[in-house]
Amino acid sequence: MPEKNNPPSLEENDLPQVVNLSGVQVENVEAELVRVDQSAIGSISNAEEVDMHQSGSMQVSASRVTMQNSFTGNIHAEEITLQDSTALGIQARQASIDGRAGLLIARDNVVVNPGARTGILVGRNVQTQGTRTLLLMAGKVEGPVEGLMDTRRILLSSVIAGIMAGVILLLGRFLFRRK
Repeated sequence: MPEKNNPPSLEENDLPQVVNLSGVQVENVEAELVRVDQSAIGSISNAEEVDMHQSGSMQVSASRVTMQNSFTGNIHAEEITLQDSTALGIQARQASIDGRAGLLIARDNVVVNPGARTGILVGRNVQTQGTRTLLLMAGKVEGPVEGLMDTRRILLSSVIAGIMAGVILLLGRFLFRRK
């Protein structure tokens, strides 16, 4: 009886050490060191270091991430550096931001460079040289921070959102009730 030739499986120890990508679209990349230039990547995972230049990705998971003129949806890393880049969600131990971040959660230190913008910034120690943020939660803040909404505006927005949600639910109840 002939034996079937099964393709060899990659074990974790068999992952490539270095992957260099330029001008390509790739769904998933797993390697110790990933360098990406002008490419679109779905997911980068299990990497020690990721360096992205003029590229985009949906998700990055690595020990160290450096991005220049790039975009990503979600980053999970120990250390991250964003230079003229945008990230929707960041979870890191240490972060240095010179760009835009939607949600940034850092366990230790966050350095926000001049002109950087964040939606929600959470960190133990935040060092800023002039930034704008919607919501800041930090144990210690060094430097100027411009809040886009003060307490009064946040309270007013919350009340209006609550009233609108109540009206929508009430209308839905009247329109779709069973007879």
